Amino acid sequence: MLLFANHCPPGGEVRAADVDRFFASSSVLYGVMFFALGRLYRGRLYVLGLACFVAAAVLMSAGSCASLVYGVWQSVAFAVISRHLARVARHHSQARGA
Repeated sequence: MLLFANHCPPGGEVRAADVDRFFASSSVLYGVMFFALGRLYRGRLYVLGLACFVAAAVLMSAGSCASLVYGVWQSVAFAVISRHLARVARHHSQARGA
């Protein structure tokens, strides 16, 4: 919320370009978060963290399509995490059943 309020103040005029900058900043924050969580998931999130930094660079030049690019990127990132966690859960349930 604070990041959004920083780029798009609640009072006054807000240009569309100001809103688009939020998505790049948010992507950088997700990259930092994925890096912090990387060691918990045996390094797999380090790659997503790096990809978030690359996505931030792409989002800065995406212009009015930044929200769409950001949404697609977040969907892909969370689908990858979801797939990995489902695989880990399946592995652990098979290990308990054996």
